[in-house]
Amino acid sequence: MNKKGFTLIELLGVIIILSLIMIFAVPKISDSVKNQTQKTDKLTEDIIYKATNLYIEDNKDEYRNKNGAIYCISLNELSKLEYLSNTVNNDIINTKTVKVISKKNFNYELVDNDKCVENFPPLEPNLHNNSLIPVVYKNENWVVVDKTDKSWYDYENQEWANAVILKSGVNKNIGDTIDVSNEVQGMFVWIPRYEYKIEGTYGTHLDGTVGTQSLPGEIKVNFIGTSKTQSSDGYIIHPAFTFGDEILSGIWVGKFETTGTAESPTILPSVTSLRNQNISTQFATAQKFNQYLSNGDSHMSKNSEWGAVAYLSQSIYGKYGNPNYTGEEKEVAINNCSSYITGVGGDTVSAEASADTCGTNTYETEKGQSASTTGNITGVYDMSGGAYERVMGVYNRLLKDSGFVELPEPKYYNNYLTDNIQIACDGKPCYGCALSETSKWYNDYSTFLVTNYPWINRSGCTTDTKNAGIFMYHYNSGAGYNRDSFRIVIS
Repeated sequence: MNKKGFTLIELLGVIIILSLIMIFAVPKISDSVKNQTQKTDKLTEDIIYKATNLYIEDNKDEYRNKNGAIYCISLNELSKLEYLSNTVNNDIINTKTVKVISKKNFNYELVDNDKCVENFPPLEPNLHNNSLIPVVYKNENWVVVDKTDKSWYDYENQEWANAVILKSGVNKNIGDTIDVSNEVQGMFVWIPRYEYKIEGTYGTHLDGTVGTQSLPGEIKVNFIGTSKTQSSDGYIIHPAFTFGDEILSGIWVGKFETTGTAESPTILPSVTSLRNQNISTQFATAQKFNQYLSNGDSHMSKNSEWGAVAYLSQSIYGKYGNPNYTGEEKEVAINNCSSYITGVGGDTVSAEASADTCGTNTYETEKGQSASTTGNITGVYDMSGGAYERVMGVYNRLLKDSGFVELPEPKYYNNYLTDNIQIACDGKPCYGCALSETSKWYNDYSTFLVTNYPWINRSGCTTDTKNAGIFMYHYNSGAGYNRDSFRIVIS
């Protein structure tokens, strides 16, 4: 039998034919694999986005659809809370975050964990079962507003939420005006939970220039919800919104220094502040506001709570961001009223003490509003000048002349372990407390605690001119002095 193999020409022909088959067939196979991969990715994304949507529905009070808001929800968190099925790869779960962008609707985008920075709208103020009544200032009057009215506050335009506690027996309906002098027990301003970042030593200005000691720059602020426990890259979650074991959506801060009497404290404008009490008496006086609350906790301001207001004022949401002020005018102006009248503003940021401004530069006037934390009537007053303000911040739990037999629960005060301000909080700076981070900003006077004077004073006094300020801090023994007042906070 004659066995004949392929000739060279035939072999070359076979090779050419196979090559042509490969040229046309391989792309089709490749496209098929690619399409299959894309289908798998799309399927995974659909699973992730449906889980995210369900999570948002279950937490709708925290995730509000406001244009410009950005929420970051990690897949790790969704997995831990059992919103994600086990069909999603662990590599994806550990490295990816859903970036939720609020426009007309929520839009979802899957990004790397470090590529998402949140920008929350502030959380809805907690009115403590309607113990506080929301108000706006309109036509030279405070007016009761519907809490669902979104014009009640607008932090992007430096308009902070205000509310009042009415005196016993006073009832108001939406649209009613309020006689502050006769119908209000106390006025409060809402400080929403946030994280912050200070770039460099003195922050960076909005135009990109570096801040200085005498003219510090922006403190960057992102509003955040109560479920966020890990700060964004470079940011620090402000400690004022942790009260014992509870994470708060925000705090209510007295709009003015405390007024009235120890038996019946008030928080009102254009009256003399309550002074000459030791710290334990001030603490007990602040707690008397609890009788007006169906829930919540009224107490004397902690130093960290003071810091929360100060930092927000130095952000784009406070007086620093108010376009009506430039340069040194962005500093909260001094209350230079020599009679310690609340809500007064000096003719200049660091004016000398005067009796003349007490009746002319009241809180509703332009000069008065320059002394608020927003540069308008919605802010917090008396945080520069007025009376020195005691806060619940103490060195190594020393009682000294405070009047305390023992300190209250730790949630009511900040304890500083050493007189070295750089390591006073567990060997680190005391973040958020307006101490080492903002020392001498605007040239405010800064002296930390010592053994014989273990309690913190804030704001400076009506006579302190340039030494006074929202970042000022000093020490005291805790005894009652005629120049010392305090502020009430509701958690």
